[in-house]
Amino acid sequence: MARPTLRYTSPLATHRSLRRFNLSSGAVDLKLETELWSVLAVIALDRRIPLSALIDIIDQQRGPQTLARALWRFAIAYMQARAEVAQAPLPLRAYFPRASL
Repeated sequence: MARPTLRYTSPLATHRSLRRFNLSSGAVDLKLETELWSVLAVIALDRRIPLSALIDIIDQQRGPQTLARALWRFAIAYMQARAEVAQAPLPLRAYFPRASL
């Protein structure tokens, strides 16, 4: 009797999807994790620009790194900055509106 083979799948393994964009530098196919696509879509909505425009801006400013790496680094930095703003304490004026500070 054949023994079943067990295949280990990482709990962090995610699905990647391929999308094609026409950027100012030319057409590009990007295969990224679905979570990254979701974060980039949120950022594009926050900035009120199309996703392709956001990717084009990042592509123009990425330097020598790959576009996929630049997208990851941008998304992480953006979300970290967004979290810091959300956790920033309110100015004293917010607590004491009538005081002259």
